Amino acid sequence: MTVRYVQWRDGLAFFRRRIPADLQKYYPGKKGIIFQSLQTRDATEAAKLAHREAQKLDLQWKRLRSGLGTPPEVRAEAEAILGKFGLKPGQWADYKKAGLEPDHFMHELLCLSEDEDDPEPQGIVKERLPEAHALAAELFYADSEELPKLMTPLLSQVKDKYLYFKPKLASDEQFHRALDRFIALNGAVTPDAHPAEARVGG
Repeated sequence: MTVRYVQWRDGLAFFRRRIPADLQKYYPGKKGIIFQSLQTRDATEAAKLAHREAQKLDLQWKRLRSGLGTPPEVRAEAEAILGKFGLKPGQWADYKKAGLEPDHFMHELLCLSEDEDDPEPQGIVKERLPEAHALAAELFYADSEELPKLMTPLLSQVKDKYLYFKPKLASDEQFHRALDRFIALNGAVTPDAHPAEARVGG
């Protein structure tokens, strides 16, 4: 049985999908392919799981192309970078009031901005920074209006956390279909920005 995005290895189903060329920069180390186990040997179940993964990727790629956000793992890495230097998102305002600079963080950004072909120092160049470092800088220097936009998760990102508190729904196919349909229509907004009358089962 041939199922789209499903590849079989020793009877186990794997999800396999090529990453579009314009989005491969968001997936370092993936070599242009998303490849992960679906943890099933059943063809029908594999088809359902693969379809769900494909929908999640379609939404994520739509967000990335429209500039609505970065993958959750990149944001987690960016926050970890700040944590390494004892910094927090939006903390620049406090440093500025105290007349301080996050010297060690700035030094790392400057080193990563260096270009061997251009020995003249140009300061911090965002375009040369790894994605997680660029986002870390954005988070640190964000003001009170920018920070919520950078930190608030989208509807598609809170699904797993919701299921953690409602584990019985994890095996409810009707719930997943309704939620995936809702996310497909409203996923590019934050949880508090969707229409008040919207309902998951609507």
